Amino acid sequence: MRFDMRQSIGNIARFFTEGIGLSWSRGSISRRLAKLIDTLAPVTNQLWEDLLNEPVIHVDETGWKEDGYRRWLWSGSGKQTTGFHITSQRNRDSFEEVVPTSSEGFVMTDGYTAYNAIPTGQHAECWAHILRKARWS
Repeated sequence: MRFDMRQSIGNIARFFTEGIGLSWSRGSISRRLAKLIDTLAPVTNQLWEDLLNEPVIHVDETGWKEDGYRRWLWSGSGKQTTGFHITSQRNRDSFEEVVPTSSEGFVMTDGYTAYNAIPTGQHAECWAHILRKARWS
């Protein structure tokens, strides 16, 4: 409800109280979400470790609104694993939260300058972006 339906925590609390008779306050819902995040942390950490061990990681970022604020949704995809990470900025530091430059696999990206931090021998530019540039040259 929070993200798919873009509902505030207050609206979700009202739904639970008026709609199905559960007296959940905004604070109660926030605490439950925090507990869920803590419970899932080992799974999330393992997924990121698995992703960083992939031989090739495809990375991209796109705008993301959260509570009316602009954020950035970063995706990293390998053959077996995909992960998403939301940051408040679109920059090199945010990219390195997703894929540290110390990772050993190849990283395929578009031409965004934050990706220049990837060591030369590990950076592969997306073919679609290369072809697009070639057509306009």
